[in-house]
Amino acid sequence: DTGVFDIPVPDQEWQTRERLGYEREMLGLYVSGHPLDEIATALATVGDTPISALTEGRISHGRKVTVAGIIAAVDRRVTKKGEAWAIVRLEDLEAGIEILFFPAAYAGAAALLVEDAVVAVGAQVSIREGRQSLLGDRVRDPELTADGSGRPVTLFLASTACTPRSVRALRETLQRHPGATELRINLIGARGPRLLALDPQFRIAPSPALMGELKALFGSTCLR
Repeated sequence: DTGVFDIPVPDQEWQTRERLGYEREMLGLYVSGHPLDEIATALATVGDTPISALTEGRISHGRKVTVAGIIAAVDRRVTKKGEAWAIVRLEDLEAGIEILFFPAAYAGAAALLVEDAVVAVGAQVSIREGRQSLLGDRVRDPELTADGSGRPVTLFLASTACTPRSVRALRETLQRHPGATELRINLIGARGPRLLALDPQFRIAPSPALMGELKALFGSTCLR
């Protein structure tokens, strides 16, 4: 007999991203993994500030930051003047935060502000009367690869900055962060820039910590 409980069961398993989406939709959380697991290493090259640094209050008022993660929720609203704006919940593997997109910023970013999208958000920290807000002003799709390797990281260096001491410090820094991502050096000299590919032994695991160490060595403009 065919009854009301005869429900066809698919022969194939869902893709990881689809399965995780259903888990969040039905249960309110991811159970068997996280959508960022496969691209976590590459994602670390995209932002310059981990979300946890913001939630823990370690970033000062007025600071401009770039945070990267997955959009967990978008609360779209309308001002009294009829202008659209939104509150976006962005999460990485460690923390989550709400980002306010007021009308001018929202108008240019709305197409990318959708649930489950992986994005990089440029924003400014605002602290008023002890309360922190994050004001979004730009969004981009970082175009990370599925295997998590991401795009190569390029270090921009003036040839005059490559002294024996700085090269030794760079080598030691890279060795503290081994991984699978290629590091390239754009060496800027009197005859123009030259793009150099480093030996595979210097592949890195990009992270905010590594990016911070590189900027401390060669200045804030060495990574773009």
